[in-house]
Amino acid sequence: MKMDLQVSLTWMLLLSTSLLCEPANGFWWQSTEDSEGSTSPWSRFVEWFKKTFQPKEDTPPQLRLASGEDRCAGRVEVYHNNEWGTVCDDSFDMNSASVACRQLNCGQVVSVLGWAYFGPGEGNILLDDVKCAGTESHIWDCPHAGWNRSDCGHNEDVSVICSDAVQSTMHQQVRQSEITSGSTAIRC
Repeated sequence: MKMDLQVSLTWMLLLSTSLLCEPANGFWWQSTEDSEGSTSPWSRFVEWFKKTFQPKEDTPPQLRLASGEDRCAGRVEVYHNNEWGTVCDDSFDMNSASVACRQLNCGQVVSVLGWAYFGPGEGNILLDDVKCAGTESHIWDCPHAGWNRSDCGHNEDVSVICSDAVQSTMHQQVRQSEITSGSTAIRC
Protein backbone atom coordinates (compact mmCIF):
# COMPACT_ATOMS: atom_id res chain seq x y z
CA MET A 1 0.00 0.00 0.00
CA LYS A 2 1.71 3.16 -1.17
CA MET A 3 0.99 6.55 0.30
CA ASP A 4 2.36 9.87 -0.73
CA LEU A 5 4.96 11.48 1.48
CA GLN A 6 2.66 14.05 3.06
CA VAL A 7 0.13 11.44 4.20
CA SER A 8 2.91 9.20 5.52
CA LEU A 9 4.48 12.03 7.50
CA THR A 10 1.09 13.02 8.92
CA TRP A 11 0.48 9.48 10.17
CA MET A 12 3.99 9.25 11.61
CA LEU A 13 3.48 12.56 13.44
CA LEU A 14 0.15 11.37 14.83
CA LEU A 15 1.62 8.08 15.97
CA SER A 16 4.77 9.56 17.51
CA THR A 17 2.77 12.22 19.35
CA SER A 18 0.34 9.67 20.73
CA LEU A 19 3.12 7.31 21.80
CA LEU A 20 5.06 10.04 23.56
CA CYS A 21 2.06 11.46 25.41
CA GLU A 22 -0.26 9.85 27.91
CA PRO A 23 -3.19 8.20 26.16
CA ALA A 24 -6.44 10.13 26.37
CA ASN A 25 -9.53 8.72 28.00
CA GLY A 26 -12.24 7.24 25.88
CA PHE A 27 -13.11 4.06 23.98
CA TRP A 28 -10.53 4.66 21.24
CA TRP A 29 -7.64 4.76 23.72
CA GLN A 30 -8.81 2.77 26.71
CA SER A 31 -7.66 -0.78 26.07
CA THR A 32 -6.13 -2.96 23.45
CA GLU A 33 -9.07 -5.37 23.56
CA ASP A 34 -12.79 -4.72 23.53
CA SER A 35 -15.33 -6.73 25.52
CA GLU A 36 -15.50 -9.43 22.84
CA GLY A 37 -11.72 -10.03 22.92
CA SER A 38 -10.89 -8.51 19.52
CA THR A 39 -8.24 -5.83 19.22
CA SER A 40 -9.14 -2.16 19.26
CA PRO A 41 -8.88 0.01 16.15
CA TRP A 42 -5.86 1.73 17.71
CA SER A 43 -4.01 -1.57 18.23
CA ARG A 44 -4.75 -2.62 14.67
CA PHE A 45 -3.44 0.74 13.44
CA VAL A 46 -0.23 0.39 15.48
CA GLU A 47 0.36 -3.13 14.10
CA TRP A 48 -0.29 -1.94 10.53
CA PHE A 49 2.07 0.99 11.05
CA LYS A 50 4.84 -1.26 12.36
CA LYS A 51 4.47 -3.68 9.43
CA THR A 52 4.38 -0.88 6.87
CA PHE A 53 7.12 1.44 8.10
CA GLN A 54 9.44 -0.65 10.24
CA PRO A 55 12.65 -1.49 8.36
CA LYS A 56 12.71 -5.07 7.14
CA GLU A 57 15.55 -7.26 8.32
CA ASP A 58 17.65 -7.85 5.25
CA THR A 59 19.61 -11.07 5.17
CA PRO A 60 22.98 -10.51 3.50
CA PRO A 61 23.39 -12.09 0.07
CA GLN A 62 24.73 -15.64 -0.09
CA LEU A 63 26.27 -17.79 -2.80
CA ARG A 64 26.12 -21.51 -3.59
CA LEU A 65 26.80 -23.95 -6.40
CA ALA A 66 23.77 -26.17 -6.94
CA SER A 67 23.06 -29.49 -8.71
CA GLY A 68 26.70 -30.51 -9.00
CA GLU A 69 28.07 -33.65 -7.38
CA ASP A 70 30.14 -31.52 -5.02
CA ARG A 71 29.65 -28.24 -3.14
CA CYS A 72 32.43 -26.76 -5.30
CA ALA A 73 30.80 -27.52 -8.66
CA GLY A 74 27.39 -26.60 -9.97
CA ARG A 75 24.99 -23.93 -11.13
CA VAL A 76 25.79 -20.51 -9.63
CA GLU A 77 22.97 -19.36 -7.36
CA VAL A 78 22.67 -16.29 -5.15
CA TYR A 79 20.37 -15.51 -2.23
CA HIS A 80 19.05 -11.96 -2.14
CA ASN A 81 15.93 -10.39 -0.59
CA ASN A 82 14.79 -13.70 0.87
CA GLU A 83 14.94 -15.71 -2.35
CA TRP A 84 17.40 -17.97 -4.15
CA GLY A 85 17.92 -17.30 -7.83
CA THR A 86 20.37 -18.02 -10.60
CA VAL A 87 23.06 -16.05 -12.43
CA CYS A 88 23.00 -15.61 -16.21
CA ASP A 89 26.03 -16.66 -18.26
CA ASP A 90 26.20 -13.33 -20.17
CA SER A 91 29.65 -11.77 -19.57
CA PHE A 92 30.43 -14.34 -16.84
CA ASP A 93 34.04 -15.37 -17.47
CA MET A 94 37.01 -16.95 -15.69
CA ASN A 95 37.53 -13.79 -13.58
CA SER A 96 33.92 -13.95 -12.34
CA ALA A 97 34.22 -17.68 -11.69
CA SER A 98 37.47 -17.07 -9.81
CA VAL A 99 35.63 -14.73 -7.44
CA ALA A 100 32.88 -17.33 -6.91
CA CYS A 101 35.37 -20.15 -6.18
CA ARG A 102 37.36 -17.97 -3.79
CA GLN A 103 34.19 -16.74 -2.05
CA LEU A 104 33.07 -20.35 -1.48
CA ASN A 105 36.55 -21.39 -0.33
CA CYS A 106 36.70 -23.93 -3.15
CA GLY A 107 40.16 -23.26 -4.56
CA GLN A 108 40.86 -22.02 -8.09
CA VAL A 109 38.45 -21.92 -11.00
CA VAL A 110 38.78 -24.87 -13.37
CA SER A 111 35.90 -24.24 -15.74
CA VAL A 112 33.04 -21.86 -16.54
CA LEU A 113 30.11 -23.54 -18.23
CA GLY A 114 27.20 -21.75 -19.83
CA TRP A 115 23.89 -22.88 -21.23
CA ALA A 116 22.64 -24.42 -17.97
CA TYR A 117 25.29 -27.17 -17.92
CA PHE A 118 24.08 -28.41 -14.51
CA GLY A 119 20.44 -27.97 -15.51
CA PRO A 120 18.18 -24.93 -15.50
CA GLY A 121 17.49 -23.34 -12.14
CA GLU A 122 14.19 -22.20 -10.68
CA GLY A 123 12.91 -18.87 -9.47
CA ASN A 124 14.22 -15.55 -10.70
CA ILE A 125 17.48 -14.87 -12.48
CA LEU A 126 18.90 -12.49 -9.89
CA LEU A 127 22.16 -11.43 -11.59
CA ASP A 128 23.05 -10.82 -15.22
CA ASP A 129 26.02 -9.31 -17.04
CA VAL A 130 28.36 -10.07 -14.12
CA LYS A 131 31.81 -8.82 -15.14
CA CYS A 132 34.39 -9.26 -12.38
CA ALA A 133 37.98 -8.07 -12.45
CA GLY A 134 38.85 -11.12 -10.33
CA THR A 135 39.88 -9.24 -7.20
CA GLU A 136 36.41 -8.72 -5.67
CA SER A 137 35.45 -10.41 -2.40
CA HIS A 138 31.92 -11.34 -3.43
CA ILE A 139 30.26 -12.02 -6.75
CA TRP A 140 27.70 -9.25 -6.08
CA ASP A 141 30.54 -6.73 -5.65
CA CYS A 142 31.33 -7.12 -9.36
CA PRO A 143 29.70 -4.84 -11.91
CA HIS A 144 26.36 -6.33 -13.00
CA ALA A 145 23.03 -5.27 -14.52
CA GLY A 146 21.39 -4.87 -11.10
CA TRP A 147 19.55 -7.23 -8.80
CA ASN A 148 16.69 -9.03 -10.54
CA ARG A 149 17.39 -7.32 -13.89
CA SER A 150 17.97 -9.88 -16.59
CA ASP A 151 17.19 -10.55 -20.22
CA CYS A 152 18.07 -14.26 -19.87
CA GLY A 153 16.13 -17.45 -19.58
CA HIS A 154 17.11 -20.35 -17.32
CA ASN A 155 18.67 -22.02 -20.36
CA GLU A 156 21.50 -19.47 -19.84
CA ASP A 157 22.20 -20.21 -16.15
CA VAL A 158 25.95 -20.20 -15.57
CA SER A 159 27.82 -23.03 -13.86
CA VAL A 160 31.30 -23.24 -12.34
CA ILE A 161 33.70 -26.03 -11.46
CA CYS A 162 36.37 -25.18 -8.88
CA SER A 163 39.62 -27.06 -8.18
CA ASP A 164 38.45 -28.46 -4.83
CA ALA A 165 35.60 -30.24 -6.63
CA VAL A 166 38.02 -31.79 -9.10
CA GLN A 167 40.36 -32.97 -6.32
CA SER A 168 37.43 -34.34 -4.33
CA THR A 169 36.06 -36.16 -7.39
CA MET A 170 39.46 -37.59 -8.31
CA HIS A 171 40.01 -38.74 -4.72
CA GLN A 172 36.60 -40.47 -4.72
CA GLN A 173 37.35 -42.16 -8.07
CA VAL A 174 40.70 -43.48 -6.81
CA ARG A 175 39.07 -44.82 -3.64
CA GLN A 176 36.25 -46.39 -5.66
CA SER A 177 38.71 -48.10 -8.03
CA GLU A 178 40.71 -49.41 -5.05
CA ILE A 179 37.55 -50.90 -3.54
CA THR A 180 36.42 -52.45 -6.85
CA SER A 181 39.77 -53.98 -7.70
CA GLY A 182 40.20 -55.32 -4.21
CA SER A 183 43.61 -53.73 -3.79
CA THR A 184 44.68 -51.95 -0.66
CA ALA A 185 46.67 -48.79 -0.85
CA ILE A 186 49.28 -48.17 1.82
CA ARG A 187 50.13 -44.54 2.39
CA CYS A 188 53.19 -43.40 4.28
